[in-house]
Amino acid sequence: MPEAVEDLPAGPGREETFGLCAACHAYRLVSNQGMSRERWDETLTWMTQRHNMPELQGADRDLILDYLAKAHPQKPPSLGGGFRQPF
Repeated sequence: MPEAVEDLPAGPGREETFGLCAACHAYRLVSNQGMSRERWDETLTWMTQRHNMPELQGADRDLILDYLAKAHPQKPPSLGGGFRQPF
C-alpha cells in the first residue's frame, strides 16, 4: 500500500518528517516505533553515524523531533513500546 504524507497525523513538521524518513525507507518503519523524544533524538544520531543520513541541526532537528514525539510517542510496554532495533 503506497504511503502519502496525508496519511500521517497532522501537525507542524509532518511534511518535513515524511520527506526525511521516506527518502530511505517506508514511513511505516518510523510510525511503528513509538519512542520518547530522547530516543528519537538518539535514533537520528545513530542513522547519521551508521547510515549516512544527512545531519540535522538546530530548528530543523527540533521540528522533526517535536513531530515524531507528538505523532509517534512512546508506547506502553504492554503494547510493545520502547525502542526496537529495526535492522
